[in-house]
Amino acid sequence: MEKKVVLKDMEPKDRVSYIWEYYKWYIIVITFAVIFGIYLIFSYATRKEEVAHVLMVNADLEAVSDDDNRMFDGLLSDNGYNTAKQEVAVNDGLHVDPTGVGQNNYYTFSSILTILEAGGADVYLADPETFDLIGSTSNLKDLSTVLPEDIMEKYADKLVYATDEETKEEYPCGIEITGNEWTKETGLYSGECVIGAAYGDARDGLSEKLISYILGEGESH
Repeated sequence: MEKKVVLKDMEPKDRVSYIWEYYKWYIIVITFAVIFGIYLIFSYATRKEEVAHVLMVNADLEAVSDDDNRMFDGLLSDNGYNTAKQEVAVNDGLHVDPTGVGQNNYYTFSSILTILEAGGADVYLADPETFDLIGSTSNLKDLSTVLPEDIMEKYADKLVYATDEETKEEYPCGIEITGNEWTKETGLYSGECVIGAAYGDARDGLSEKLISYILGEGESH
């Protein structure tokens, strides 16, 4: 008959060795479950509410940062948001060649369209060629319905147009911001850049406020 092992009679070192030898997989599984549970709780507790979304295509990789979601914290604070719990989500990791071919390029372009068509962006920025390509898909708003008349007049010579697929009429869908203060400060677009409004679900007129902010016309400037 097998002798029953009594842990309390063992030396501490032998006790640890015995437990590890016979129960290590239980210990590993339980430890993993505890760590994963803590991770989920921490992620849930620290996750911020995304009150608006900005999509930046072909941003300069050297300037892209993990902290880019904090880029508009000043604007949010000025408008009564709690930046400890709320943020503007910035997606600046997508790069596509508007004239390129190939599977990867196609997948990236499809991802951009999917984001826009699903309402996953409120503000859209890109180089002129890529901006025009997206503008031709009717995924950008008429800026005259987003921005005040005085801003539209001020940037009349910077407006970029798209053609409505149904009416065949042109409408202003973007404003060229090449070399403005925001692009210089962030370094995200050292070349040409155009900004427009997409069909997201930002609250409290944040689309207008974000575009005005980037233009240098809004608060926190």
